[in-house]
Amino acid sequence: MDALTEMSVTIYTLTEAAARQARNVLESRYPGVRVTLCHDHGASQRLVQLARQSDLFVVATGSAKHAATECFQSSRPRDMPIARPVGKGSASILRAIRDSLRA
Repeated sequence: MDALTEMSVTIYTLTEAAARQARNVLESRYPGVRVTLCHDHGASQRLVQLARQSDLFVVATGSAKHAATECFQSSRPRDMPIARPVGKGSASILRAIRDSLRA
């Protein structure tokens, strides 16, 4: 996961506390990682831009609006990873990031 030190990561979830906790863990363990949190309830222009530009896009589908997930799926380049946590909490988010980097 050392690759994270030079990556931009977007975490999309409506569970804001879990996203903040995951960001804090990532930033403390991987200096240089750029983590952006997004909690938009719909297909915002900001969400589209983050989906296109982030090195890694994490979406907690258990805590996301359907319209927003359709938006990022159509905006994300096919060759760029999307991590999909199984649960809503920070541990699930961090596990999904780890697993996506191992793939």
